[in-house]
Amino acid sequence: MGRYPQLQDQTRILTKEITEEEIDSEISRLKTNKAPGSDGYSSEFYKLLRKPLIPLLKNMFSWVLKEGETPRREAFIVVIPKGGKDQLDCANYRPVTILNLNGQLNQISDTRAALLSSYEAC
Repeated sequence: MGRYPQLQDQTRILTKEITEEEIDSEISRLKTNKAPGSDGYSSEFYKLLRKPLIPLLKNMFSWVLKEGETPRREAFIVVIPKGGKDQLDCANYRPVTILNLNGQLNQISDTRAALLSSYEAC
């Protein structure tokens, strides 16, 4: 047998219903003390209210899997001046991308893909 699971198995793993445990795990991985995205919700919001949010997020992810499309993802790119540098020189700014956390939580599929890449068939 090959190193990777068959295509049917890969599809099943990537498209199976997302569990509350997976969502909880992704919320746990969110970094704190970061700026919220355009929706205004911080990682602290998700962590503090995880219990009532997880079923709502599960419904959203189920809809995404069923419909095959994700809610619109927005990102803002802002520039922050580098400390102690000439602010008239644009090379002394660094870009920072700010994402909505719902988009970041969509990384559950990335976690599943990583699982597949480490898979060893029997």
